[in-house]
Amino acid sequence: MLELVTCNCWWPQMSHYIGLYIKTCHLCMWTKLQHYKPHGELHQMETPEEWWGTITIDCVVELPDAD
Repeated sequence: MLELVTCNCWWPQMSHYIGLYIKTCHLCMWTKLQHYKPHGELHQMETPEEWWGTITIDCVVELPDAD
């Protein structure tokens, strides 16, 4: 995008503004390639046989931004 725009015009901090536009463009977000592995499947945990037999927590990290 920056290369295409610089062929016809130039302004101060042009790469910053073009980068900001691309980050907020809905079409750019939908067509952007994903650079990470697909997320794994969720599996149900086994039910413990006695109360407080097993204590677990779910640590959810690196969620995608919800825009």
